[in-house]
Amino acid sequence: MKYLIIHNEYSTPGGEERVVEAQIKLLSGAGHTVHTYIRRHQEVKTWRLGRVQSLFTALFSPRSRREVSDLVREFKPDVAIIHNLYPVISPSILPILRKNGTRILMTVHNYRLACPTGLFLAKGKICEKCTSGLRELHCITNKCEGSAAGSIAYALRNFWARKMKYFVNNVDSFLVLSQFQAAKLMQVKVPKEKIEIVPNFIFTPKELNVIPSREDGFVGFVGRMSREKGADVFCKIAEKLPLVKFKIAGDIPENITLKLPENVELVGFLDQKQLQGFYENSALIVSTSICYEGFSMVALESSANGRAFVAPNIGAFPDLVNRNCLYAMGDIDDAAQIIARLLGDNVLRQQIESEQRDFTLRNFNETKYLEQLEKHSSL
Repeated sequence: MKYLIIHNEYSTPGGEERVVEAQIKLLSGAGHTVHTYIRRHQEVKTWRLGRVQSLFTALFSPRSRREVSDLVREFKPDVAIIHNLYPVISPSILPILRKNGTRILMTVHNYRLACPTGLFLAKGKICEKCTSGLRELHCITNKCEGSAAGSIAYALRNFWARKMKYFVNNVDSFLVLSQFQAAKLMQVKVPKEKIEIVPNFIFTPKELNVIPSREDGFVGFVGRMSREKGADVFCKIAEKLPLVKFKIAGDIPENITLKLPENVELVGFLDQKQLQGFYENSALIVSTSICYEGFSMVALESSANGRAFVAPNIGAFPDLVNRNCLYAMGDIDDAAQIIARLLGDNVLRQQIESEQRDFTLRNFNETKYLEQLEKHSSL
């Protein structure tokens, strides 16, 4: 089968990029022919009008439409798998794929079909106002993107895609990552019959023995230390546990000011090999998100590496994480107590590590994912 994978990379690579890479590797390894159409957010910096022009390309991109049309004519894909389309590619390519008889699957990484920012977050709190009433106007009044101009741009592109019915009229199957996410899409009238639950996956490691916990390990965080990822929550947890070492494998966005406690080390962005070492040397991994996560690749990676994963009890986390590792979102004391208990009870921690690894590799492996992807590709 011929697959065309389409993705607009973000300014900073993250979980979506890792999913796209894994998807390409999996399909190619299974004998399918894979072609990609990848554009990058960094292109905006090279344009004469930069962000102003990106607003228009997010609504309608003549170049993307032309290039995708050429690809479809030359490559003749059976299936197109859509990931992110903003701000360079735009949903305006979807009717072209549809017109040419290509089956369209969309991996839904976040909540952008319902919320312009994709986060369901406004002023540091969960917000679902854009699912009803005045819809995208709430993004503007709350300045959800952080600035008036940015919020208008985000709201406008969501409004335009919704009114043009780019997604609901052209996508054959929305591959959501959890039942929680499916419910949110149905809340904004995405047809139930088009929604399929296909969680992310991780390749089964060659070595299946659980890695022993290191007694001198640190509490790790993987990803961007941004507001929605709970930057302040992370720092406050570290302050509650001054004798514990914390490390961040990622960066801190330029638009936030964050004073790291003395027991926190910023390691910076790590490649896949370095990240593997980070997991292996940690005692456990923590998420401090204050928004609904689509589906945490870090949860899968840390679990597959034999590390307990501590996370807030929101979004898809309850489906991924051992109940002993879940804390009330934003509750510093609750999170700190769980971390302290796991660090102080080696028997409990090792039991959770073993159970979580078995659960992850049994339910979120490449074989199950490929079966589901091929099934929905052939409908």
